[in-house]
Amino acid sequence: MGHKLVCFDCRKVKNLDSNFDKSESINNICTKCNSEMKRLPHRFRPPKKEDLKKWKVVEYLFENGFEYEHFYDFENEKYLKIPENIYEAKEFIENYKLSEN
Repeated sequence: MGHKLVCFDCRKVKNLDSNFDKSESINNICTKCNSEMKRLPHRFRPPKKEDLKKWKVVEYLFENGFEYEHFYDFENEKYLKIPENIYEAKEFIENYKLSEN
């Protein structure tokens, strides 16, 4: 499956070809605002450009290691719901901090 390049500054999203290889170099500079774009998986569904609160949640989660891959809670045997607001996002990150190697 393909990936998406996302600019958190101007909220531009660019789809990458499904044949994209992670080892390939890509131009990850936003053509609109010249900021660095971040790569997220195909399952990421961007909020509407005008929904600044949801974009802040996306950016917060990304900055704290959550890259919109499936996240499974083995203790409760279920996939976790992606947080909808910044309060849920902070609680999510606190409860499910990704281990840093």
